[in-house]
Amino acid sequence: PLYAADNAPVAGFRDVTENKWYAEAVAYVAEKELMTGTSATTFDPSVTLTRAMTVQILAQIAGADLSAYTETPFTDVPAGKWYTSSVAWANENEIATGISDDTFGYKNPVTREQLALMICKFAEKYEIVNLFPTPTENADGFADADKIHSWAKEGVDWAVKYGMISGMGNGNLDPRGTATRAQAAQIFYNLDYLKNNSYLPPDTSDADAVTVEESDKTRFFCWGDSHTQGYDDDLREALPGQIVRSYASGGDLGEHVAMKMGAMPLYVDPFVIPAAKQTVKIVLRGENLQPVDSLADLGTEGLSPVTICGVKGHISYNGDEDAFYFTRSDNAPYEEITVSRLTRVVTKGMSDLKTGDVHIICAFDENEDIDKYIEMLHRMIDYTASNKYVILVYPYANYGEALIAEFGDHVVDTHTYFMTQALEDAGIEPTEQDLEDIANSYVPESLRSDSEHGNSIFNELLTNLIVAKLTELGYIA
Repeated sequence: PLYAADNAPVAGFRDVTENKWYAEAVAYVAEKELMTGTSATTFDPSVTLTRAMTVQILAQIAGADLSAYTETPFTDVPAGKWYTSSVAWANENEIATGISDDTFGYKNPVTREQLALMICKFAEKYEIVNLFPTPTENADGFADADKIHSWAKEGVDWAVKYGMISGMGNGNLDPRGTATRAQAAQIFYNLDYLKNNSYLPPDTSDADAVTVEESDKTRFFCWGDSHTQGYDDDLREALPGQIVRSYASGGDLGEHVAMKMGAMPLYVDPFVIPAAKQTVKIVLRGENLQPVDSLADLGTEGLSPVTICGVKGHISYNGDEDAFYFTRSDNAPYEEITVSRLTRVVTKGMSDLKTGDVHIICAFDENEDIDKYIEMLHRMIDYTASNKYVILVYPYANYGEALIAEFGDHVVDTHTYFMTQALEDAGIEPTEQDLEDIANSYVPESLRSDSEHGNSIFNELLTNLIVAKLTELGYIA
């Protein structure tokens, strides 16, 4: 899991540490060489950015060939200076004009509204789109919106709508204020990321703050789908006095189990959290940004309570609409929160992890891509910060050998067991249908409650297998 950030330097800059809000952005722009330090070891995040520096960075983001740009109409931008070509490029492409007819003001600190207009024009020039815009249509909601110059209004509205700039944390936008290097790093990070991906870098701050503590008592977590829902009560009876939690929902695939655990990200589209305990519709997305659009794709067990943009709440599902909803549950007084970009959801499963937990995982990959499935299982195990785990082969999937080769004694080959030994252990004489099912590599009918799910005998046998493995691995006496 992601642990609370420490004060380690970022990108070699001793004045930018991992616990700063702009640390990720500075690391990005430094790696991409969009911005450099003011020295080898300093970034000077609070220093203002000049207009010349701004257009130079925009030219780098554009990947512009500046060789043909040698002259400008501005009297304060002579030929041959380090900023001449980028000023000429920005002017000719109508990304940045002068502060007067013949002056560019290259030394002047760029204001926030000037910067907003520049990136708006840049986006128009390079046809940059944001697939997940903020719910905020324009800058009119800020207390100082009347301070925005008329010539900058279009750019500021665009930058607010598409999440490129945000307020100062006090209800003000400060459009005429100067942009610091830290603020600029965040904006250029956003712009370059948007140019390459058509969405802003997701907000992962809540997930980044998740910590995993030591557990004073072993707990057993059952991860999976409806098959896991069948044996969890039997496991509680088999382990009296132990904490057994089931974070399983019917229909969940392996990737959805991983989302609730935190091993794979779960995102929510931009939306507004009302300043009241009011239920609002949301769109959830997985790692590939495809919508999670039904309960069968992501059950709510182990999902809620969640945290979104620091707000605690519950996610519910409306089967009639195939839609998810969010209702805040934090303590009043409330304030309206705009979730302005794709934001990672912190799930109950993520928040509940402790290092001493034992994880029993029975996930399923509908694509039956064993390499992908093994990679996903590794992600789950790594994320739990616990080396105590049991992997159950899905009862209807014949890939036990591959999992045993990868995870060794941690694997229980339930598929092979139910094909070969289960009926005998249950004292059941196989019927013709049982034999036909086994021949087709299917759980025999005498152990099923319906066409797919196990009955009480199945669950008892599966529990016995799990208890035996827990004992073998030394997780229980």
